[in-house]
Amino acid sequence: MLFNWKEKSLTHFKKASYPRTAWFVGNVVVVFNTILYLLSYKSGGWLNLTWYKFVFIGALDTFGIVLYENLSKYKTTTGSLSYGLLLQDDNVHYLYDGLIWLILPRRTLATAPFLFFSIFHVLSFSATEILPALNVSSALNAKVSNFAKIHHERSRRLAANFELLLLIQLIFRALFWRKG
Repeated sequence: MLFNWKEKSLTHFKKASYPRTAWFVGNVVVVFNTILYLLSYKSGGWLNLTWYKFVFIGALDTFGIVLYENLSKYKTTTGSLSYGLLLQDDNVHYLYDGLIWLILPRRTLATAPFLFFSIFHVLSFSATEILPALNVSSALNAKVSNFAKIHHERSRRLAANFELLLLIQLIFRALFWRKG
């Protein structure tokens, strides 16, 4: 049996903190809007631009929440914020990237790293929070969890490759004074 519904099926899900749930929703926004953006890429228009912008709004949400939750890591012994430690965190880089791509003209390649990260964040949250709350069979839960663990590093490398392609594209555009 795939689902085993019980009266208290959402008790487990209610234990998820608000920031963690908002982080999950941000990742869902990234995945959903990236798919809609890519499906409507050829048509263009205001709706396509809206989906593109929501990809980065979702990214700002997710990376902003992660940084907020980890602020205690960046404090010195005196209790003040260490900007040096903060700037070494990859999440600051992706928060900055999300803001830049939200403001600058569209670059489809810019959505790829956020999509890859968000897919695995959605899978991980689903395996730890949603599937147990729905009393889904442990076999399915284990498959989702194992898939996320096995392919997570590969997706990080793929995201880095897309970032490198984007950098090369931007360098060539800058060298040859090409707009857009």
